[in-house]
Amino acid sequence: MVAFLPTKDTMRTPRLTGVLVAAGLIFGTSVARAQVLNFEAAGDPIPDGYGGFDWDPNFGAFSAMLFDGCSNAFGGFGGTGFCYPSSGTYVAYNRYAITTVELAQGPSFIFNSVYLSSGYSDGLSLTIEGFLGANPVALFSQAFVLNMGPGAVHTFNWAGIDRLKFTTVDGIDANQNDHFQGPYFVMDDFTYNQAFVVTTPEPATLGLFASGLVGLAGAGYLRRRRQQ
Repeated sequence: MVAFLPTKDTMRTPRLTGVLVAAGLIFGTSVARAQVLNFEAAGDPIPDGYGGFDWDPNFGAFSAMLFDGCSNAFGGFGGTGFCYPSSGTYVAYNRYAITTVELAQGPSFIFNSVYLSSGYSDGLSLTIEGFLGANPVALFSQAFVLNMGPGAVHTFNWAGIDRLKFTTVDGIDANQNDHFQGPYFVMDDFTYNQAFVVTTPEPATLGLFASGLVGLAGAGYLRRRRQQ
């Protein structure tokens, strides 16, 4: 059996590790893991607090697949954007075809990506804008033209926003069921991150940390002198 004998370098490792851990606690920066909202049974309307957001009362979650199986194009939802969720069976949508809906979160967040489709129209125009605070000027804006049926995932990576606004302009009705029409958009797998969390140390904390580093350096110097 090979015995492991500590060396000068390995004996210093615990002290160095302790210093690094302390530095991480004082100066630490972290990012939360990306969260994905798939709207499974989220509610219609989607309640405030779902996913940590405040939702416009005209945001809803619906499953056409559970409602009629998406098999009837003439009397149901077959072929519409509601029948093509990105995951699961539910999608989020703008209730009553309200053309402007918003969602907001108290702390700022990073809007990563979302799956989008048109509910009943071809050529539906959808504009998404990102805001911060009470500033009426959007920090980010992107426009899409969506068609009814299978959608696609769109990537944004908008950082430092706390509110999103979705605005639609109707296209050409493509649904064979005349009971369901209007500028509906469909979204799924809404993906976001919390913004960076940066810990800023107080001056007193900085002083203690610096004193600790000086003490460690002095102890190391004296130990080396004794060993020589």
